[in-house]
Amino acid sequence: MKSKPVVYLVALLSISYAGGLGAQSCCFECFKASVSPNHVSAQSPPQQSSKEAKKQAERERKEQEKKAKKQRNFEAAYPINILPSYDRFNDVRTFALEPMHIPASFNNINDGFISFKTYAAFQVKGMQRTVPTTVAWGFVSDTNGWAFAQENNRNLTLLIDDERLGLGIPAHQGRIFPRSVEETVMVLMSYETFLRIANAKRVEVQLGRYEFVLLSRHLEGFRCLINPSCE
Repeated sequence: MKSKPVVYLVALLSISYAGGLGAQSCCFECFKASVSPNHVSAQSPPQQSSKEAKKQAERERKEQEKKAKKQRNFEAAYPINILPSYDRFNDVRTFALEPMHIPASFNNINDGFISFKTYAAFQVKGMQRTVPTTVAWGFVSDTNGWAFAQENNRNLTLLIDDERLGLGIPAHQGRIFPRSVEETVMVLMSYETFLRIANAKRVEVQLGRYEFVLLSRHLEGFRCLINPSCE
């Protein structure tokens, strides 16, 4: 930002060019007066003391540390783990994103849910990693009772950056434990569709009667799954 004396000089020069040589002479005298030591001292803003500058730098440092700690805690709560495996008998490699927690407080998934997670996986033929044709994506729930056993309770629809995408009725599996029921729902989609989800800015999900929004960390996990450098 220009200091006041410089701004004043620019204004004077503009006037002088508009008014001719006579105006130039008059304005030059005004300019000399305006940049005199006393005048500059009056116009200059007070300089920040060394002590104040140190305090400001310390406040900024603490704020950066606070943000970094918050990010570390966020990443620790939603770890991204890619689990590769190889089936020697069928010569098939599998790459799976370990299920990532979806917070109940962030969505309306809170009636009877003990935990709710999202996962994804794909397979390729042979030892060499290639771009898959399809990707499996779904959810794992741990509840007090059956939540997705009925087909009309698991119709899957997405809003990808406000664009609607219907994925139909996912496949379903369930296991009963002494104190809970574990259910897995999964839909198989093209690699291009999964890539669209992974690269989106916002993904809203409607699974049966439940609606929720995927966190940016979930989408980061999807991108990591299809990125060989994350293996």
